Parts: sequence; structure tokens; C-alpha cells
Amino acid sequence: MSRSMTLRLPATKSAPAHVRDQLRHDCTELPAPLLDDAVLLSSEVVTNAVVHGPTPGMITVAVEWDSASLAVAVGDESAAVPVPRASDAVSEGGRGLQLLDVLASSWGVRPAAAAQGKVVWFRLGC
Repeated sequence: MSRSMTLRLPATKSAPAHVRDQLRHDCTELPAPLLDDAVLLSSEVVTNAVVHGPTPGMITVAVEWDSASLAVAVGDESAAVPVPRASDAVSEGGRGLQLLDVLASSWGVRPAAAAQGKVVWFRLGC
């Protein structure tokens, strides 16, 4: 049985924590390793939307999941496409897209359907 949730949040520093908490609360049927990856990647993508999107702004997080897979789409109001950055062992940022490459089954960026902006999405699991 597939489930879903959508969150519409102000693009503030507290948004990633809110999304992490909501995933942990709602996606309890996911295997722990899959949920851990979902929480990490969602936090990275939401953080990117907050840091690189317009201020003030809003983000939309749409999540669909079943017992073996999960899809997350994070929309923001910026049309700027994320670009991988080089990072080293002491860099505080720049690893989000690298983590998507390593952990996600697939991921990408598409224009937002109804408004200005973009959606960064990823899939985990089957």
C-alpha cells in the first residue's frame, strides 16, 4: 500500500529539521537503512532549497512511499539548477549532490509545474 504526504514550509533554517522529524514519524514501515538514507538526503535537498532559494520563500516537499521504496520531490522558487561543488575533508558544505549520486537509485531536477522554480527529486529502494 502506497502512502504520501506533502509539506509546504517557509524556507527557513528550521525546515530541514521539520522534514526529518516528519519522515521519522510517518515512514515507520520503511526498513531502517532506507529511512536513514531518506532522512539524510531529504535534509540535504531541503537545506539546498533554503540556502540557495529566494528569501523569503516557500518550499514544498512531496513524499510517496511503500514498504520498500520512497520518492521525494522538493520544490523551491528558484529556477537555478543545482551544480555539484568540489569539497574536501574540512568543507562544511558541497556534499549534497555527491550523496544523491551515491545513495539514491535515481535523482534529477525538473522545472516546477505550476509556478516559477524547480523541483529536485530522488528515489530510494526498488
